[in-house]
Amino acid sequence: MGQAGARDEPLTVLDDHSRFALGVFALPNHRAPTVRECFVRVFERYGLPRQLLMDHGAPWWSNRNGWGLSGLAVFFLEQNIELVFGRVGHPQTQGKIERFHRTLARSMTRQGWPERWEQWQERYDGFVWRYNQERPHEALGMSRPAERYRPSERRYRAEVSAWDYPAGLEVSRVDGRGRVRVSGRWYLVSEALVDQAVALEPVGGQVLVRYRRMYLREINPGARTSLPFIHPISEVTGEPSPLS
Repeated sequence: MGQAGARDEPLTVLDDHSRFALGVFALPNHRAPTVRECFVRVFERYGLPRQLLMDHGAPWWSNRNGWGLSGLAVFFLEQNIELVFGRVGHPQTQGKIERFHRTLARSMTRQGWPERWEQWQERYDGFVWRYNQERPHEALGMSRPAERYRPSERRYRAEVSAWDYPAGLEVSRVDGRGRVRVSGRWYLVSEALVDQAVALEPVGGQVLVRYRRMYLREINPGARTSLPFIHPISEVTGEPSPLS
């Protein structure tokens, strides 16, 4: 948003159920360390969500070496958050956040662009307050988001614990190039998971690679291919995912 000299690339975080805006952050860019710091602030204040819905753009998704997880996505997985990626070319998947962005843009346009970049955050904070506390929402039966939202009871932990995979699964450590060895050959998993333990789960003639509660890659030893397959475990198996 903004014009020359006051351009901003806001980061927005919205609760899917209540439409409660957990934060709008004025950022000069969306580099992973900057975005991660914003999410830590959200998690410390409101707790951890069960899932995060995001698109296939940076910094959520990496286009290096065949596409896959980014370092920021791994950070979310370490907090036991399921990742849900919208369908490529289908922005309606993120319809709620797109409508939120339009409302935000209209509000900022009415106020006029600030002369200095530092003024964006004050404007965003005022918008978030009005949006959450004062503005009735038609999709909520004219309730306000603050009347519907409840913080999560799941607490953010700066130090993550080790993960125990189900008995019977082969556990392999990702090498320095982001690969694992299957049937005598090396296959890409993700450079963001270097030195992390992943589980190898045979399914038919293929091998699904999982990290914590997410499937990441689909390795086909017969075709010698490794393709992205990023889905929550519960989404594939149909079993409940007891996020604790």
